[in-house]
Amino acid sequence: MDEREQHTHNADLEETVDDIIDFNQYSRADFQTNSRFESREPGPLPWIQVGKFGAPYFATETGAAWTPVGQNDAISWVELAGLFRRRDLPAVEAYLSYLADHGVTCLRLMLEYAQVRHRYIEQPVGRFVPAMVRLWDDLFALCEKVGLRILLTLVSPHRSGPP
Repeated sequence: MDEREQHTHNADLEETVDDIIDFNQYSRADFQTNSRFESREPGPLPWIQVGKFGAPYFATETGAAWTPVGQNDAISWVELAGLFRRRDLPAVEAYLSYLADHGVTCLRLMLEYAQVRHRYIEQPVGRFVPAMVRLWDDLFALCEKVGLRILLTLVSPHRSGPP
C-alpha cells in the first residue's frame, strides 16, 4: 500500500471509529432513558398516548418516548400455560421478565382464544368463567410488574360458528 492509499485507509478507519463512538454514546443514552425501566418501580404503568409533535410516535403520559416492540403470544402456549388455574405463576413471571429484559415492550394477545378447550372467557356467552377471569387478572398484574403492556385483540379469528 503506497503512502496515499495508507492515508486514505487511516482516514476511513478514523471515521469508522468516530461513528462507533457516536453509536455507543447514543446507545448508552437510549439505554439509560428507555421507558421500560421506569416500569420496574412499584405502581401502575403510565398510559401510552400519541406523541404531541409526531415524533416520537408514542409517549407515556409522563412524556417519555415509548416504542411498541411486540410479541405475539397465546394464553394456551407453553410459556403462558402456567397461568391457567395458577399452575405455575413464577414460570410465567420469569418468561415475561425475560421478554422485557430483551426489549419487548408489549404482548399481543386474544381475549377469546378458541383453539383450545376451556380457554373461553365466556361459556356460554354472557357468563364469565371465573378461572379465565382470574387468569387475565394474573396476567395483567404480572405484565405490569415487569413493565410490559398488552395489546388485546377482543375476538379470535379462530372461533367459528355461533357463540
